[in-house]
Amino acid sequence: MLESIKNIHYYNETVSSIVGILSNTFAIYLVKKRTDKNMRQYSQTLIQNCFVDLLCNIVILITKEV
Repeated sequence: MLESIKNIHYYNETVSSIVGILSNTFAIYLVKKRTDKNMRQYSQTLIQNCFVDLLCNIVILITKEV
């Protein structure tokens, strides 16, 4: 029972980190390329948030339990 819970946690952590990396990369692309003039003032904050999220996802993916 405990082993199956560990497996579920491992796969959940891996999949959510990969999805987080992909979605944050896409969000950075959208902010850089598709931001209109009205939202330009918020683009720096959005990019900073995406980079911090991206960094957290990479650290989680690298340091997860085997």
